[in-house]
Amino acid sequence: MSPNKCEVALLAGVQKLYPILNPIGYRFAIEASDAASGGPFASGFYANDWLRIGLVYRSFYGLGSVIYATDEANASHDDVMMLLGHSEDQQTLYSDEKFLSYSRDAQDVFLAIAHDLEHFIVKPIVE
Repeated sequence: MSPNKCEVALLAGVQKLYPILNPIGYRFAIEASDAASGGPFASGFYANDWLRIGLVYRSFYGLGSVIYATDEANASHDDVMMLLGHSEDQQTLYSDEKFLSYSRDAQDVFLAIAHDLEHFIVKPIVE
């Protein structure tokens, strides 16, 4: 898979997050599309004024770690879910051994991220 195909795969997945993040002011932009020691990849951020949600799609692994970052700190999706008390409920999990994010129920990982964002992060903030 080429860097361009990684970018296409990342953008297709990100479309599943639009209904949750775009209405609250987040916008997605590709940051890089290249090849490195881990193979071809594409990366980008969903961002608003203070928070960036980083996503990396690698040709050999699929979606890598989901990272939440501010100017002062960053945390993985698993860390955020643990801090919010939803480790047992989250749909998106990460394997350190495989460098891969995946869905708890073996479904589409981007839909799993959308679920976690909607139910455990966005909805509680908006309410």
